[in-house]
Amino acid sequence: MWGYRVRLGRLLVALLLVVTSGVAPVRSAITSAYASLGSHPVAPGVTRDWGTATASAGKQTVNVVEVDPHASGVALRTSLASNRVNARERTTSQALAYSREGRRVVATINGSTFGSWPTGHVAARGLNVRNGELLTAGRVWAGLGPILSFAIDGAGQPMIGMPTLDIEVAMPGGAVGRLLRVNQGRLADEGVLFTPRFDIRTRTDTNGDEYVIDGLNLPLRPSGTYSGTVAQVRRGQGNTPIAAGHVVISVTGAAAEPFRQLAVGDPLTISLTIEPGWEGIVQAVGGRELLVQDGETHIVPLRPSTATATHPRSAVGITEEGRVLLVTVDGRSADSGGLTLHEMAELMLEQGAVSALNLDGGGSTTLAVRRPGDIEASIVNTPSDGSERTVATTLQVVSTVPTGELDTLLLSPRQTELYQGQQVQYVVKGHDANHNGIAIAPASLSWTVSSGAATANSSAQLTALEPGEHTVTARTQKVEDTVALVVHPDVTPPSISAPRLQLRGGLQLSRTKAKLAIGWTADDAHSGLARIELQRRVNGGAWQSVSLPGPSARTAFGEVQFGRTVQYRARATDAAGNRSPWTPGQTLRVTLYDERNPAITRGADWLQRSSTATIGGGFARSLAPGAMLSLSFEGSQVAWVSVRGPRHGQTHVHLSGSQVATVNAWHSSGLYRRVLYVSPLADTSAGVPSQTISLQNAGTAARPRTDLDAFIVLGPAD
Repeated sequence: MWGYRVRLGRLLVALLLVVTSGVAPVRSAITSAYASLGSHPVAPGVTRDWGTATASAGKQTVNVVEVDPHASGVALRTSLASNRVNARERTTSQALAYSREGRRVVATINGSTFGSWPTGHVAARGLNVRNGELLTAGRVWAGLGPILSFAIDGAGQPMIGMPTLDIEVAMPGGAVGRLLRVNQGRLADEGVLFTPRFDIRTRTDTNGDEYVIDGLNLPLRPSGTYSGTVAQVRRGQGNTPIAAGHVVISVTGAAAEPFRQLAVGDPLTISLTIEPGWEGIVQAVGGRELLVQDGETHIVPLRPSTATATHPRSAVGITEEGRVLLVTVDGRSADSGGLTLHEMAELMLEQGAVSALNLDGGGSTTLAVRRPGDIEASIVNTPSDGSERTVATTLQVVSTVPTGELDTLLLSPRQTELYQGQQVQYVVKGHDANHNGIAIAPASLSWTVSSGAATANSSAQLTALEPGEHTVTARTQKVEDTVALVVHPDVTPPSISAPRLQLRGGLQLSRTKAKLAIGWTADDAHSGLARIELQRRVNGGAWQSVSLPGPSARTAFGEVQFGRTVQYRARATDAAGNRSPWTPGQTLRVTLYDERNPAITRGADWLQRSSTATIGGGFARSLAPGAMLSLSFEGSQVAWVSVRGPRHGQTHVHLSGSQVATVNAWHSSGLYRRVLYVSPLADTSAGVPSQTISLQNAGTAARPRTDLDAFIVLGPAD
């Protein structure tokens, strides 16, 4: 005998095939069987395996969780978004909301499809049951009957089938009404039963009648009889509040007729009858299509356009031994295109399923599993939306085994190759004998490295010292783990470029100095850079060290007095102690051309003004639109220093005859010695270029001023 039960209405399945098959789709197939890439235990009776398979859309990424539902301390349960039907929540969030010490969610997969019903509900479709409470029930596609479901009964037996659920309401005078749904959107000519688990209101429109029923012994079960009394009658109003302990019968069209005579105070009886064999279910999740039946591919309902499309897939299966399989296949990406329904059925057969059900898929496909050493489950597949989608229900695997003593220590990475002086950051985890994760404080570890080849600090960071093949061992609470370490010798010094100088813009200068930016590149092929040193000398004097913002900085800032020469040099040291030679940059001079310098050419419409706030005690000013002022120079860079103020306007800047910038010097108050423009650094590989900078007044009547305090030129020392 198989260790599971399949309850499927065979006649109804046959009818479904006739109604929905149309032209039989082309059946694609798995062209390269599933190949495992790794596996690990998750909890007693629970394992995860992952690998690849090849199908019509190429190589597929597959994750499989196998569960023995009879293993001690393991149970399967249905979870509900935000603890209500009319809601959605991420698969992992639903797991974290339930998980705690003594009941850890160790694996979880997205469950039922959901949708915006005509009334705007997002309730899960099909039959969903949690801890014996009926969450939702009802047809999904008009004329296609009940939806397929995966369920667990009170003895832990899994089953897949298409159970019918009949709901009858017996009223005074012998009238009998029938309801087609529980906690789902009300469609035309339908009756729906809403319980407090749905939401605080029915969220229905006004096209029907609603009856508030009191006195029922809640929660509702998939099978049973419940007696109550009519507490309210609401005709043509909709959106009825659902108070604790109450249910609401919502009917419209033809379904409303048997209820017309109901009045406040009338008694009634609600009877729920589920297909024989399903009366004892305590957990259930609605699915989309049957994939496998009796060990063979059997797609029901068979809709050609859906069956042949490749999508991310989620499925639940049952093996001949009664184990439960939770399987996902990624899709809609270059790494994994997804599977058709026939391909998914074939994959489930490969995994040993004799019965399998397709769950919600596409962007909803999500599988989270507790990894070795972790306390909570985390996503192991790649959701196709790029992030996790919110869903209505999930199927969870829960371990009720309490956390025990540390049994296993886990260091990663398991094998590392470093050069002398390089560092590796170890991640340290642990778990007990039942794979419950235990947090490990790195400071609690003691470390041993063979031959003294490395040192480790209290943050589990190791620095390699001696070349060779070594082992690294960490210990805590008499538990240890050992990983491999290979240290390669490093005798190659790093490389560093000559420092390159630039004038800095957008700043306020002192009256005597220019501001410089110094930059360089550095690299090391092996152990990595450990330290960079920078020195400078002025007017050919002694070298002096320059403080850097960090040991591996690539830029620095400095000042040099006008008229002086400056040179920088840099040196790099790698983590193995190899040091590059000093690499010197060019010796450059910073030359000041204040407004009185005869090298500056200007017309009579430039006026001389005095100011103790400027660099040279004065500045040149133009009030005439179009007025030009120029300086010809030899150098790699030039800066324009000026005044900003409330009557200053725009100035066109030309470099060697081409307009390169328009600068707005307006400011609400007077600002002096401001670097308003710095030219790009010129290429000096073929010699120092001759250039001309020109300022052209582009002001208006309200803001007519263009000023020159000084030009600063960065050029050759000679």
